[in-house]
Amino acid sequence: MKELKEKLTNLMFIIPLAIVFLLIIIIPFIQVIKLSFFKEALDGSLTFVGLNNYIRLFQRANFFTIFFNTLRFTFGGVILKVGGGFIIALILYKDFQFKNIFMLIVLTPWAIPYSISHITWRWMYDAIYGHINSLLMYLNLIQEPLGWISNPNFSLWGILIANSWTGVPFCAFAILSGLYTIPVELYEAAEIDGVNIYSKFFGITLPLVKPVLLLVSVLAAIWTFNNFGAIWLMTQGGPVDSSATLIVDIYRNAFAYSRPGYASALS
Repeated sequence: MKELKEKLTNLMFIIPLAIVFLLIIIIPFIQVIKLSFFKEALDGSLTFVGLNNYIRLFQRANFFTIFFNTLRFTFGGVILKVGGGFIIALILYKDFQFKNIFMLIVLTPWAIPYSISHITWRWMYDAIYGHINSLLMYLNLIQEPLGWISNPNFSLWGILIANSWTGVPFCAFAILSGLYTIPVELYEAAEIDGVNIYSKFFGITLPLVKPVLLLVSVLAAIWTFNNFGAIWLMTQGGPVDSSATLIVDIYRNAFAYSRPGYASALS
């Protein structure tokens, strides 16, 4: 009887979560799949089109461009955010003068509101008034202004740099917390044995911080893949879809082009 009571109690704790999961995840997911087989008219009526939305998806000339943009944006974001965060974490792990001030500076991009930071970066990238062009021309590194996000060859990477600037602080402090869990005695023993700094890094630091690196990499990949705000605020996927990703394309088809069925198939 006592065991049954415990099971019922545990079930009562699970039921609210299951209801929320059903309402927020399962039902919308089923609705999206259902809608992908229909085409919506201007009056809101739905017409069953079968697999036509999926066929159109692969027949689009720019679909694979957008798909590979998504891959580049995601993997590039993971490398810049986790790589940059790891380097900063290694610096912060050491004790040095003005360390607290340096930590505050590193944390600043994470504290600035997301939209403000990306709009600021868009202004900095401006070909005529942007600070980046002004600085490079002042240093005689370039002779004429560059269109950082108006150039199809660089627009995606320009957004990626701006987005990574806001994501590096989280990765840095998450990895730093993992570095602090490594026993100091391991480094002391390695020091006594005369192990050099590279062997300590690859033999102690990297293996023991690997679980944290894996977790941070997965989170960075998910957040970057699902990123909509950075691209929409800076280029809206242009020019010529050079910075468009799947998330942006889904939004444009669903709301800008009024094609919810096709957007559902795309998602």
